[in-house]
Amino acid sequence: MDIFQRIFAFVTLVGVTMFVGCGYLIIRGPFLDGPMLEPTQLLLALFGFIAGIGVMVFGGVRTFKINSRV
Repeated sequence: MDIFQRIFAFVTLVGVTMFVGCGYLIIRGPFLDGPMLEPTQLLLALFGFIAGIGVMVFGGVRTFKINSRV
């Protein structure tokens, strides 16, 4: 595993952390009997959730060297 794969593996880990953390904040109120977020905070958590998916996919593709040639 070269240095670039390690860097992109770390990026993937950051994406997974964002994905799981923001997902928890979104479902905490309605499903886990916690306080509901304010609308602005809920929108930011949703943005973080979607950005976490993007970062996770980007890092995973670069880590496992998945290339698509069109």
